[in-house]
Amino acid sequence: MSEIKVDKKLAYDVLKVRQGRDLDNEVLDFMLKTLEHMKASELLYAEEGIASLCEQMDWHHTGPVDKGEVSKEVRKASKANTAPDKGSSTQLKDVAKLAYYEPIRNRLMNHGFIVSPRGTALGAVFPEKDWVDSTGVRFFDTTAKQATDALMKKYELMGDSPSALTRLLMPKKKRMEGEDPLASAVGCICVSWTRHDRNGRTFYIPVLGLSGVTEEKPNLAFFEKTCRHLGLPTSLALEPYTKRFEFKAGAEVGLASKAVQEKNTEMNRFARDSQEYLALKQEKALLDKHKKELVDADIVRRVQEQTQFDIEKVLVTNHDTMLQRTNVCAIQYRARQLLRLRQPARQALMSYVSFRESKDSKHLEAAVLQPRTTPGVDLWICYWHSFNCAEPAALSCASSYFGDGCDVEVCFPYEGLSDAGPFSNRPKETCPWCATVELGFRSVSKNPGGVDKSLESGTWLTELTLNTQSEPRKKLSPRSGFDAFDDNNVIMQSTNSTLGGGQGGGLARNKDLDEEAYGAVVKTKIGRVRSMYYMLGLMDPKIVALDRPLFPWHTPARFKFNGFQD
Repeated sequence: MSEIKVDKKLAYDVLKVRQGRDLDNEVLDFMLKTLEHMKASELLYAEEGIASLCEQMDWHHTGPVDKGEVSKEVRKASKANTAPDKGSSTQLKDVAKLAYYEPIRNRLMNHGFIVSPRGTALGAVFPEKDWVDSTGVRFFDTTAKQATDALMKKYELMGDSPSALTRLLMPKKKRMEGEDPLASAVGCICVSWTRHDRNGRTFYIPVLGLSGVTEEKPNLAFFEKTCRHLGLPTSLALEPYTKRFEFKAGAEVGLASKAVQEKNTEMNRFARDSQEYLALKQEKALLDKHKKELVDADIVRRVQEQTQFDIEKVLVTNHDTMLQRTNVCAIQYRARQLLRLRQPARQALMSYVSFRESKDSKHLEAAVLQPRTTPGVDLWICYWHSFNCAEPAALSCASSYFGDGCDVEVCFPYEGLSDAGPFSNRPKETCPWCATVELGFRSVSKNPGGVDKSLESGTWLTELTLNTQSEPRKKLSPRSGFDAFDDNNVIMQSTNSTLGGGQGGGLARNKDLDEEAYGAVVKTKIGRVRSMYYMLGLMDPKIVALDRPLFPWHTPARFKFNGFQD
C-alpha cells in the first residue's frame, strides 16, 4: 500500500479515459483526493487489523489459561451501575450493552474465536474447527440449520443459564426477572455464513454478530472505522440541501389588514361617544374577526408547509447522498480492482450508501409511508440505522479478518432477549434493514403450536429467504427507463413476494409466531430502497463477494508490530 502511487494516470485508468484527453480540473482534483483518501484509509485498516490480531495473540499468551469467567466483583459493579435509580430503562440498557463488551469479548477469545478490532461493533469468527468443507454438498439445503443450532448450544451463545453469553453479568441466583437491563442488553444474535474458495475447495465459515455490543457509545469515529474495515469510503457527510423555507402570506390577509386600517381611519373622524363611532366600531369588530380567521388559517398553512418542507429536505438529502456515496464507491471499487486491493461486499456497499444515523424531521416515522408524489428517499425503514444490527457486526469482523469483502450467503438470527428454552435455539425474524441488504437469511415462520410448544420441543419452523432468487440476473442498463417508486416495478414485485414467505404460512415475528414479520408499509419501504440499489447499479451480480480466496495474502512469521514508519 505504501508504494502505491496516486497520480493522474491512475485517475485516468479508473475513469477509463484515454491518456491525451483532458479531464476537467475539478473532476481530476476530486478523483485524486478520493484515491488518496482510499490509500490512507487502507493503510490505517492494515495497521489496525494487525494491531488487533497481535493484541489477541498477546492476550492468549499472558495471564491464566482460562480468562473467560466473569468475577463476582464485575457482576456486582454491573448490577450497581444499572440499578433503577441510575436512569431510565433506555439509559440503563445502553449502560448494560457497554458493560457486556469486555466479558463477551473475553469469553469468545477464551473459546478460540477471532474477535473484531476494538472501536467496532463486536463480531467474532468461529474457530477453524467449526468451519465446514462443503465441496460438492448442498450445505444450506440440508444441514445448515442443524449445524448452526449446534454451534449456538456448543458455545452457550444464548439462553438463561448462568454461563450463557447473553447473561454473563447477571447474578447467578437471579435469572430473567422482569425487565432487568442486564438480561435484555443483547437482543439480536446472528450467525452469518460466508463462503470462500481455498485451493479449489469450498469452505463455509460461520461468523458471530451481536446487536449493539460496543466498547463505547458509537460516534462518528466508530462509524468511520466500521466503514474502513469493510473496505468502504469513510466519508459520511450528507449532501447539502440548498433550498430555504419561504412562506408567503395569503393575499386575503393583506386585504383584511388594509380594511381594518381604513376602518380605524374612518372611526377617528368621530367622537368616541357618537353614534357614528359606535356603529363603525361594530363594523371594525367584524373585520377584526375576519382578519383573525384569515391569520389563523395562514398559521395552520404555514405549519403544514413547514412540515412538508422538513420532510422533503430530509428525503431529498437522502436521495442526493445515496447518489454521491455511490459515485465515491464506484471510483474506489474500480481503483481497488486495478490495484488488486480488497473489495467491499455488496451488502456493505448497500448499507453504506443508505446509512443515515439521525433524522432532521420529527414528522418522519418508520410506521408512516412516504407518498409516492413526494420527492426523495425514505431511509427510516425501522427505528435503527443500517449499521446497527448484529449482521453488520459479523460482516465487518469477517471483512477485517479475512482481508477481503465477505458477503454473507445466509444469516441465521436468534432471539437474545426472550426465554430461549432448554434447547437455547430460539430463532427470530430478520430485521427490516437486514432483510433489505442481505443476500439471504433464515428466520422464523409461523408455528402452529405457538411459542410455548416450540420452547418445550426445541422445534422451530424457519424459512430460507433468498432476495436474489427472483430479482433480475443482470444489472440495470444506464439507458433503461426505471422508476424506483413504481409499486409495480420488478424489484417491488420481487420484494413483496420474497418477504411474504412461501412456506408454512409465511414469515412471522418471534414474540408470538403468528404476527406477520413485515407489514405492508415496511415491505413498500424495503422495496423502494432496494429499487434505488437496483437503479444505482448495486445489484450487479458481479460485485457479490462469495467464493473469494480465503486469506488472499500470505501471513509471515509473527512479529512485534510497532506501527508504520514515516
